[in-house]
Amino acid sequence: MARLPTPIVVVSRCLGFDHCRYDGDIVRADVVSRIAGHVRAIPVCPELEIGLGVPRPVIRLVHEAAGSRLVQPETGRDLTDEMSAFATRFLEWIGEKGVDGFILKSRSPSCGNGDSRVFDAGGDELAESMDGLFARAARARFPDAAMEDESSLTDPVARHEFVTALYENAARRLGRKLPREWRLPPDLS
Repeated sequence: MARLPTPIVVVSRCLGFDHCRYDGDIVRADVVSRIAGHVRAIPVCPELEIGLGVPRPVIRLVHEAAGSRLVQPETGRDLTDEMSAFATRFLEWIGEKGVDGFILKSRSPSCGNGDSRVFDAGGDELAESMDGLFARAARARFPDAAMEDESSLTDPVARHEFVTALYENAARRLGRKLPREWRLPPDLS
């Protein structure tokens, strides 16, 4: 059988790579570890990259008339421009290397994949949820890249579709097609 291409995947650094969550914790996600064994993982923590420490005060997505902002309520600091600038630089850099997908931290105001909590200016949680600021920029820059979070990848169907998309994207990036006899690696089914 032909050798499979190695997908390039950006992964939230807190998902098994580093104790960098806001509370200093690390998320042990077995499914992310298994996938990382088959790809070239590029870990990133957008919140650390914009200079926030560990531990750090909570940050939130705040919905305003002009759009959503990334705010640190405890300090009143608006981090929107810093996060947007980092996302632009990082995604431009990764675009030069090629990227096939993203595994991002669920519910994160920077990395959440459609499930980030949103608050109003008064601090009340809204019924809606959305992509985190970094995830939104990644989706806009790489609309064909596979994108999931650690929670959704525990579902076998979602995991199968995600990993298949990673390998298809990697093959396309290299100007190839997956062999017809290609099968999902057994430890990912």
